[in-house]
Amino acid sequence: MLAGLVAACVGASACGSSSSDGGGGDAFHVGAMADLTGPSAQVGRSMMDGINAAVKGINARGGVAGRKIELTTRDDQNAQATGVSGFRALMGQKDILGVIGVNSSFVDSTVVPLVKQSKTPLVSTSFPPELLNPPQAGVYNVVAEPEAQGAAQVDFLSQLVRSGDLPKNARVAILRFDSPLSQGWAAGAKNQAKQDGLDVVTEQSYALGATDVSSQSIRLAGAHPDAILLFVLPSEASMVVNAFNNAGVKSDVPMVGYFADSSKEFLEQMKGRPYYGLADYNFTSDSPLAAQIEADARRAGVNPNGGLFLEGYALGLMTRAALQQCGKDCDRASFAKALDGLSTDLDGFAFGSFAFSPDDHVGISDVAFVKLEGDKVVQAGDPVSLAR
Repeated sequence: MLAGLVAACVGASACGSSSSDGGGGDAFHVGAMADLTGPSAQVGRSMMDGINAAVKGINARGGVAGRKIELTTRDDQNAQATGVSGFRALMGQKDILGVIGVNSSFVDSTVVPLVKQSKTPLVSTSFPPELLNPPQAGVYNVVAEPEAQGAAQVDFLSQLVRSGDLPKNARVAILRFDSPLSQGWAAGAKNQAKQDGLDVVTEQSYALGATDVSSQSIRLAGAHPDAILLFVLPSEASMVVNAFNNAGVKSDVPMVGYFADSSKEFLEQMKGRPYYGLADYNFTSDSPLAAQIEADARRAGVNPNGGLFLEGYALGLMTRAALQQCGKDCDRASFAKALDGLSTDLDGFAFGSFAFSPDDHVGISDVAFVKLEGDKVVQAGDPVSLAR
């Protein structure tokens, strides 16, 4: 169970093998790494919850080609040195086919040389744009590329303009924590805003792990935005809302968040303000996998509503799809080859297609936007097709 695994990881950079409902010598071995105890641990643990739930469910339903998937995990603590040592440990185990996870762009950027050196593929949620365009060997992203996310959020604002919910030439404010990932995201948002005729009136940033965004919120309020784009950690929702309230940011100003700000827990914390989250995967109340996700989360003893659970669950489904293509005698080289030929909709979990190729290591073709109505997550507006 993941809860026990996280407890064992506290204060350490490595954890042992976690066998999901069996495994052993006939299992497919996959590494998993995340920030389980560092500054973005809430996000990392929720992602690992999703990975664990998906793998538990896959194994309970018979595994892949009659074999279980067995995870070996490492805690990178959102620290570059710990990430390097953790990835070295995983790539040094010859039976590990690849590594999934990593919720920090700082760690992703640091371990890429090891990915290339060992030819151990890494499928992550947090590669900054320069590591994805052009695609690099062994580097795969399971969420929309950061610049594409920013552009998609502006496309959604343009939908609100067309529907009359925002004025023409709407004034847009940006609030983000500072990281390579958010910098790429902001660039995509600003470029798309310029194309769509929207005016970015202020961009406010703060250090990752900050406990106060009052000064940024005051400057943002002073810019009198018609809409706000957010790139904040899920754990920072209450801090941001309180700072906006104290700074006088109008409560009816629509806010749009990136993929990590779309969990049900985050949506619930934004009640009282019109908030829309970018969703890479379909977790609405009518999702074709809604019942399966709930059952797998119960089996794993984890919460399906937090942080990056959904992206972690997608990592598990993607691993299954690649293993199915790779076959029973899969090794590290053939697993990487299977990733480059992957094409699936993840059983309807993906909006549109999800496909890796030698020319595209992002995979996602479409995203949607969600909001909370009562206690249900529902889709808002039309899905957005990502420019390739």
